[in-house]
Amino acid sequence: MDALTMCGGGFARNAVDEAAAAYGLTPRERDVLALLLQGRDGMAIHRLLGISYNTVKTHLKHIYGKCGVASRQQLVSLVHGDSGLLSA
Repeated sequence: MDALTMCGGGFARNAVDEAAAAYGLTPRERDVLALLLQGRDGMAIHRLLGISYNTVKTHLKHIYGKCGVASRQQLVSLVHGDSGLLSA
């Protein structure tokens, strides 16, 4: 069961899948991204995925690096297409 299904899946799965494919995210990074975009913080992500908080922080660092962003807000804007990077 993936992170979107686990948490009710109200978020647009296509946006997460598109971002994961476009930026080469691993399946676990994709799960972390999905939960982050649902407004979950690092502690909630760690509890929901059953991984350590430090592992969540590492995944976030990798996601930010792969996506070329420096903040959660930049990441949200990127995935939602506010920057036009994923809008085609």
